[in-house]
Amino acid sequence: MNLKKQFLLISLILLTWACDSGNSIHYQPALLQLEDSLEQTPQKTLHALWLMDTTAFRPEDRQLYHYIAYKGAMLLPDEKNPKPEELKASIGYFREKGDSARLYQLYYYLGQVYTGRFAWLRASNSFAEARKYAGQNPRRVFQAKLGEAYVYRFKMMYKEEETCLEQALQIARSLSDRNLKDRARYELSVLYLRQKRYADANRVLSQVVSRPEGEQPALFRASCFRELGRSFLRMGQPDSALVCLGEALCLDNSRGQRQECSVLRGESFLRLHRFDEAEETLMDSINLQDHKHKAAVYRTMSQLMQEKGDFKRASYYLEQSLLYRDSLDYDNHEEYMGNLNAFQEHDHQQRQLAQAEEAYTRRTSRFYQAINVFGLFVLVSLLLFIRTYRKKKKIQEQLYEEHNSRLDLMARQQAAELKLLQEKKEKEAMEIEKLNQSINFYKRLNTLTIPILMKTQNAQGAIHLEEEEWDIIVKNTDACFDGFTTRLKKRFPDLTLDEIRFACLLKMEFSIHMLSNIYHIAKPSISRKKMRLKEKMGIEDMNLDDFIQQF
Repeated sequence: MNLKKQFLLISLILLTWACDSGNSIHYQPALLQLEDSLEQTPQKTLHALWLMDTTAFRPEDRQLYHYIAYKGAMLLPDEKNPKPEELKASIGYFREKGDSARLYQLYYYLGQVYTGRFAWLRASNSFAEARKYAGQNPRRVFQAKLGEAYVYRFKMMYKEEETCLEQALQIARSLSDRNLKDRARYELSVLYLRQKRYADANRVLSQVVSRPEGEQPALFRASCFRELGRSFLRMGQPDSALVCLGEALCLDNSRGQRQECSVLRGESFLRLHRFDEAEETLMDSINLQDHKHKAAVYRTMSQLMQEKGDFKRASYYLEQSLLYRDSLDYDNHEEYMGNLNAFQEHDHQQRQLAQAEEAYTRRTSRFYQAINVFGLFVLVSLLLFIRTYRKKKKIQEQLYEEHNSRLDLMARQQAAELKLLQEKKEKEAMEIEKLNQSINFYKRLNTLTIPILMKTQNAQGAIHLEEEEWDIIVKNTDACFDGFTTRLKKRFPDLTLDEIRFACLLKMEFSIHMLSNIYHIAKPSISRKKMRLKEKMGIEDMNLDDFIQQF
């Protein structure tokens, strides 16, 4: 019995030595030097990499060569990103070698590639694998948390996204790395803007841009100023928004930046009633825009024409906005369906790859077993074979169970994504229906009211309204806007009859020019009249026109 144990111990030692010999690996020093210098000088390092002679490379050197090329492509925005199939080939190699550092980086890049292709299920799985290989390295964990947050953002799981970003911010604080803190705060601001938490977004972005200009990349700083301008605009501070958007364009005048900023600047001018500047800004940039931004431009132009009282052009621009929005929805639908088909193909390829890996594992196992058989007795070899066989069978059963669990999880995730997409489409349809109802209200109101006003207009353009005509205007406003004057009197009992009538005209969105003709006063006096009414009603967080429209 003692002799049998000694033989078994010797065989285990030989097997361990054989496996360690198979997995030990040494790369060319030149490649390792290029890998170390890649993050500091990516462009220069990639150029040196392309000049290397690869004909005499060993298989392991070739894999490291491809890894450095993939990493450089992801670090440089102008380089073409590698295909998922190329990254998976390197992942298989480094997984076999147990190289967790490079496995983390490859899985993180794979998640970024899938995110860019809107393949969110595969992106989520890739970031989860990256988090597994990140270990206790805080910078790797920080990157993995940001990747997980991107996936939660698409799924509209805002609570989970905020948790990931807060964890990333805590990691950056523990490292005392200001650049990482700025990155986490910027991502938090994007989340706050999506949740309409404009004050929170303004707060964290103000912390980011408070740093001196030279301490941050210009493109990142430009994005922060753009989003800060967006938060100011949503908070009803268009003057501050214009200042921030101007800073963003000074730092980055690229096509994408101009697309975003032109829409926001047009909305800011509109809020300030600088109609000519708003129209010029929006229409000058229309040819630069993609479908998404064209829809936003035409929607803003529709609002601008309504402010001017040109309802015909407002209706035209609104129709254009809806056309581009419908086209964008169709493109997104086609893209999602393509990703779904690609996911099914990916799943099929993964099964084939798993089968190939199992076959490769069996061949490798037999090879190492054969090495040990030469120096061992037949009895010891037989015992070792039985033990290895049982262990392999157990591993195969575990892998099979894990594989089935992953398939079931993927199916549930796919169903959840399809449900979210359907809910999003239904929500957008309801918004369009609500917008159409609002337009019908305005058409009905103007059909009833404008003939009354035009009947009383004299040759000089002044409009004289009698008490009966004022009563008709008030009744029409109540009929179209659910008892508007009754609700206004209940909310503000101190308002006079003249102030209530003036509020009715504002509710119908009469232009300043027509209000001037009705009250026989200059346009600046109309603005002062609005200001006095706003102060009497105690409105602080928005202008009078917006309050009346929302009331």
